[in-house]
Amino acid sequence: MRGKPAPTRLELIVAKAGKGTAEILSSEMIYQGRVFGLRRDEVVEPSGVRATREVITHPGSVVVLPVLPDGRIVMIRQYRHATRQYLWELVGGA
Repeated sequence: MRGKPAPTRLELIVAKAGKGTAEILSSEMIYQGRVFGLRRDEVVEPSGVRATREVITHPGSVVVLPVLPDGRIVMIRQYRHATRQYLWELVGGA
């Protein structure tokens, strides 16, 4: 009876990915505003890759999914400057 073949390099990378968390080597706050911040981290990811990652920080918010008795979902139409257009959104807040 033959044993299971040795894993390929790709299988080893996939198996290693998703296990553990990144090791943060350094972290620098680039910007801190009233609503969000921007941080730059130097990390070693679980796969062993060393990388620079920009991270947006936010204190958190909530979203509400109102479903009417007939199954329709209530949304609001709100102007968003970042996209320079109106967007349909779920009701939410901070």
